[in-house]
Amino acid sequence: MTKKEAILQTIDMWKWLAEIGARKRDYLNLVKKLTFEEIYNIQNACYLCEYKEKSKFKTCPIFKRCFDCMKPQYNYVEWIDSGSVEKRKRIAYSIYLALREYYEKKYLK
Repeated sequence: MTKKEAILQTIDMWKWLAEIGARKRDYLNLVKKLTFEEIYNIQNACYLCEYKEKSKFKTCPIFKRCFDCMKPQYNYVEWIDSGSVEKRKRIAYSIYLALREYYEKKYLK
């Protein structure tokens, strides 16, 4: 998987999560048709983390340091802790927009 592919797959996943309000592992199972064993072999159920683990640079394609995505300004922890489907959708949509904006600035100049 290339860096660009990891970013695009992550964008697709967050778009689906924003529409459905489900969890990342649901996306990998229902949309990507991965088995639960395959899902648990993906680092943090995240294509960016998976890329980081398999690349020679050992860095996330978007964040400078590993787990920077967990900082409050990125809403990821709030999304994880959310019990409400509507709240998860709203937060997932904001994450999706931020990822899409990053991709467009980096690759569609």
